[in-house]
Amino acid sequence: MTNSTTTLADRPARPIVLELLAALRVGALDVTLGERLALIAIAEHPDDELRFDELGRASGLSPSALAANLRSLEAKGLIARERRPPKRTKYSISEDRIRQLRSRRWRSRRR
Repeated sequence: MTNSTTTLADRPARPIVLELLAALRVGALDVTLGERLALIAIAEHPDDELRFDELGRASGLSPSALAANLRSLEAKGLIARERRPPKRTKYSISEDRIRQLRSRRWRSRRR
């Protein structure tokens, strides 16, 4: 039996995913390792409405670590959270904020 799980490498990258990965690579985002794992897990499931436990499995973080990292990312404006019934929450990457931080970091590195 084959595993049907897809990852970022298995599908065409959306522009925001490329922006996110580039921003992480150049250090434009001030995030912890746990926050990076949560961001990448969200980016891998852009059209899915993941339950909290599904996001935990995708990121490999414990429930308490995941909750703390998601709160932190939301406070930094890097992700948006939208509650949907029943017991669903959609997490998405804040595209404008990622681009803004990345471009600011590039400008400061060029000086």
